Amino acid sequence: MKVSRTRSIRSFKNGAWCGLLLICMLTCLLVGTALGQEKPTATASVSWGEVEALQAEAKGKRTELLSPDQYAAAQKAFERAQADSEAGKSPDRISRSLLEAREALKTANTNAELVLFTFAELIKAYDAAGAQKASDLVPKVYAPAQSAFQATIRLMEDGDLAQARVKAIEAENLLKQTELEAIQQEILGESRNLLKQAALAGAENRAPLSYKEAQEAIKAAEEFIVTDRYNKSAARDRTQNASYLCRRAAFFANWITNLRKEDANWEKLIRQFEVEIGSVGRTLHMDLEFDQDFDLPTQAILAAIRSLQEDRSHLQEELAERDDEIGQLEADLGRLRAETGKYVAELETKREELERRKQIENKIGDINRNFKPEEGTVLQQGEKIILRLTGLRFNSGASAIRSENFPLLNKAQQAIREFPDWRLEIQGHTDSQGEEQENLELSQKRAEAVRTYLIQNMNLAEEVISAQGFGESLPVASNENAAGRAANRRIEIILTP
Repeated sequence: MKVSRTRSIRSFKNGAWCGLLLICMLTCLLVGTALGQEKPTATASVSWGEVEALQAEAKGKRTELLSPDQYAAAQKAFERAQADSEAGKSPDRISRSLLEAREALKTANTNAELVLFTFAELIKAYDAAGAQKASDLVPKVYAPAQSAFQATIRLMEDGDLAQARVKAIEAENLLKQTELEAIQQEILGESRNLLKQAALAGAENRAPLSYKEAQEAIKAAEEFIVTDRYNKSAARDRTQNASYLCRRAAFFANWITNLRKEDANWEKLIRQFEVEIGSVGRTLHMDLEFDQDFDLPTQAILAAIRSLQEDRSHLQEELAERDDEIGQLEADLGRLRAETGKYVAELETKREELERRKQIENKIGDINRNFKPEEGTVLQQGEKIILRLTGLRFNSGASAIRSENFPLLNKAQQAIREFPDWRLEIQGHTDSQGEEQENLELSQKRAEAVRTYLIQNMNLAEEVISAQGFGESLPVASNENAAGRAANRRIEIILTP
């Protein structure tokens, strides 16, 4: 088992080295072919547009950064072609320079593609350091990282992929560290300068506790950035506290330095404490004495403050209870207003309905008074109004409207006009004399005749008025006597809102 395992490891290593060697050979072949091309011949023809297109491609691939030597050679050849063109040199001479620029650009773009593919993480680290402005914030740290990056690019241009990979690891680590230190400097730069000022003020010796506290705060912020470098908002929150501690350390150091200049300064300091603490006491309506330790008046002030806080807490609770009560009352008031509004609306609706019905009843009364008893009457059935025209006479077995009926029909028109926009149904009725089917057909014809008359004389739309014959099926009186049969021979106009 041990021998087999050893052979497996050796096989794996040999395979890995073979793979790496194959990549190196292919890359060297690619780059070497590009670098070792023969110089272009004078007979080749290259347009300005072709070279300019390759320049645009190079800009997109960042070729100037990723293959600087080849890119510089291309630019030099292109500028030479421009100068020869402006000087009126021979087309062959210009063409040679353009061809040289084209080939150099092709090689440079190929190199740039290879760098982008092979060292994507290195390029990412380079861009991150640039975005953080590391060259300005931490130039001493940035310089070796930049040199390592450029060395990697030169090795790639020389076709030495193996050494380029080694150098790329170094460059990537340096660039990441550079980005980190640039972030720290951006966020912690002010705090670090304040710490230096505190040190110059002698805080390390005169206010060692405060100075150490400031140091630890800066260190904690630095460590936070190491673990979460892109969470700048949280890092700045920590830095603000560190800056405050640095300023405090410097203030203490300067204060202690001044105290040491004259013994009387210590008494002045103590008396100043008395003034400050006494001011707080007077605000709390307390007479403090300072013939003993400062702890006694301080504790008295703290006790008074705690008492005020408790009172404030009780007041807040009472206010909260009052707010709840007020809120409940407002809710009840709102509900009552809503209910009152609902009742008012319902009452208004009922009042309007009663007013409408009253108006209809008044109109019906006026219409009834306009009809003679022998002409007809007006009835109300729910929402419907019925004009029962018993005085409308037709010749026996006929449906034509006689001229003597015009006055009665005019009265019917006046009644209809009292209810504009209502739908109309003309119903025809007969007595029981004759055949039932004939009576039904006759009642239908008479109803249609009245419908036609009203349409023509009232300019009514046909869809708002209909006609229906009922024959002898709906009598309103007995057909056993002449008076009842006369009442049953009628036209009824039904108005529906």
